[in-house]
Amino acid sequence: MPEYSYIPLRKGSLLLFTGLLFILFLAKPCHAFQGGTHRYIAEQAIGMLNDTYDIGADFLETTTYQRITNWAVDADYNNWDNLLNQWRFESALAPLVHFWDADSNKGLLGFSTAYEKADEYWNLAITEYTKGNKSKAYEFLGATIHLLSDMGSPAHVHNDDHILGDFMENYLEQNHSWQGKGDRIPPYSNLHDFMYYLNQQTAWFPSNGPSQDGSPGNDLDGNGDHHPEWRIGPS
Repeated sequence: MPEYSYIPLRKGSLLLFTGLLFILFLAKPCHAFQGGTHRYIAEQAIGMLNDTYDIGADFLETTTYQRITNWAVDADYNNWDNLLNQWRFESALAPLVHFWDADSNKGLLGFSTAYEKADEYWNLAITEYTKGNKSKAYEFLGATIHLLSDMGSPAHVHNDDHILGDFMENYLEQNHSWQGKGDRIPPYSNLHDFMYYLNQQTAWFPSNGPSQDGSPGNDLDGNGDHHPEWRIGPS
């Protein structure tokens, strides 16, 4: 074998390795709502709970409250590792399981659905709370809230990776004007129904990029009809 034949192979391998590093660590992750929006949604949810059940204003000053709202954000960057029994930082990979097209019951690119991940975290929250590990339970609760709120993002219910950004999510990060009211809590008794209800409401609206089935602009309504006039933001 000529001596020079090894050089292109080594350079090619280095280029491939560099490309993988870029994809995994440098490329913009396909997060849903940005951090401030996720925290705001969690704060409003707890406020609605307080309006309905009067959990006490003092609760809003506790580390418990902060742990829930913090993990409503941190779930975008961490996955729970059942083998190691700890959170694993995965900035670019964690959001891949935050999608759910409930009509087809599929996640993004064959990954688990947001509902499956939320159900895992919800059950872990119950388990840890029962064992008396309340701090860990509240982390899982915050992560569950994160995944539930993802169902309010059209990109996440259309399996649109929106890796180049999303107009609605960017807008909401700069416009936190809605305030929750206790009487608006939907009367559902389980996590699936809460997520499915929000998912189906959100699915009527478009996101920027194509979905996995190639539908441009995700302009499909609940009846399967296209609405090009719905497309918002940059194409």
